[in-house]
Amino acid sequence: MPHLRPKIIRFEGPCTNCEYKQNCAPYLELREHLFSHAKFRRTPIATPLDAALDETVSQYVASLRTLDSQGLISAGTLGTALSALVDLCITGVYTNGLVDNSAEFLQRGVRCGTETVVFPYTWMCPLCVAAGRPKSECYLPSARRESKAAGARDYPQVEWLAKPGGRAIGDQGIQVVKALLRATLAASNSGARLRDGGGARGEFDLTVATDDLLAFIEVKAKPLIAYPLVIKTAAALSEPTTRHDWTDVSMSKVEELSLFLGATQTSLALSVPSKKTISTWPLTDLARAVSNPATVANIVANWAQHAEAYTQWNNEPDRLRWHRFGCGNYRCTEDGIRVEKRVANTKELPGLDRTDDIKKGAAQVLKYSRLKFQCKRHALRAVLLGNTHALTHHDDYVSPLLHLKVIEASGQADQAEWIFDAMIGLTQNHFNATDLEAVFAFENLLKEPTPGNEKDLSPGGRG
Repeated sequence: MPHLRPKIIRFEGPCTNCEYKQNCAPYLELREHLFSHAKFRRTPIATPLDAALDETVSQYVASLRTLDSQGLISAGTLGTALSALVDLCITGVYTNGLVDNSAEFLQRGVRCGTETVVFPYTWMCPLCVAAGRPKSECYLPSARRESKAAGARDYPQVEWLAKPGGRAIGDQGIQVVKALLRATLAASNSGARLRDGGGARGEFDLTVATDDLLAFIEVKAKPLIAYPLVIKTAAALSEPTTRHDWTDVSMSKVEELSLFLGATQTSLALSVPSKKTISTWPLTDLARAVSNPATVANIVANWAQHAEAYTQWNNEPDRLRWHRFGCGNYRCTEDGIRVEKRVANTKELPGLDRTDDIKKGAAQVLKYSRLKFQCKRHALRAVLLGNTHALTHHDDYVSPLLHLKVIEASGQADQAEWIFDAMIGLTQNHFNATDLEAVFAFENLLKEPTPGNEKDLSPGGRG
């Protein structure tokens, strides 16, 4: 008699052993568009950059535990520290994108003086902004001018800036958020599995599944601040006629590399990349840097200064404002002409603070509700997640929606579902579905890891 292999039960989160699933409309849709896909069934394959991100997160969190033990950080300020970590890691990914596989720069930088070149993220020299120079001396050359009836507008050449373009911003933000979530889910000991995407038209950015719940996650992860790469050249550049000029630099001419933290006017030293190291540069340097708790304390303090100044808006000091994504514009008069100087588009506001992202996020999680209504176990969750909460728009845009429920036209009152089962912004988190608190328990990162759990920090682990 032939030996029969035992039937392997495929993991499907809370649907795995659900007695209702054979006649469940949400399950039939999820089976087709999520559970049957390889990216849900299999653990993700880690890229070298993913592994470097995990190591950076691990070293940073270890330093946070040291700072916590010294009374220098607490669960109350953990969110700020984690937002600072996300922006640091996004900086690392952006910086990696400035260099090609042969370890040469893909674009020009801005010369500041005779021996320094910087790769800015806004149309201002970050070194001059931090030094308190007048705006007119910080504004970068070669802006594109458009004449108007009432004056003129100067626009940045956006493609010359160090940030990636288009969809890459969102994709790279999600890549970094996943590294933080991998560490968080491992620390929660919930057995949760983190996976990319899914849905009928790729409607989920991420999913998190346990035996008891399945969370669909919409991610908005634009940084508040990224730290520009600064080059010290081995020899002086040609004698300048102006303080700033766009210039090409060969890696062979580089003597020192660093990332500049404008609020504290400090730098993180980086190695000079080579063909062998470029796949994980500069994340390996950042991992080494954040293994020092004092360095992490400085990174958190630097980020917190920018965040606090940002919430002041009109009173934001120039030395902090013009480093920041979405910092806006200023006006001046040049040769008798009134000119509006564009520095950074206000559509680049961080995390969950852009009003369009709040609206889009609400629409997306509402779309997820069609699945939640018909789940008899009430096991499906919709989450909006960012690297900051709505720092300046919470009261006007988020608060009115945060505690609302929705119901199908034919439904009963007890079938109402939250629009947001959770809104996670790191700097401020809100859970309507309390079972999500145990899964996204960021405070567990401050606890010493359980022996044997360290492997779960990898992209191929349980997270």
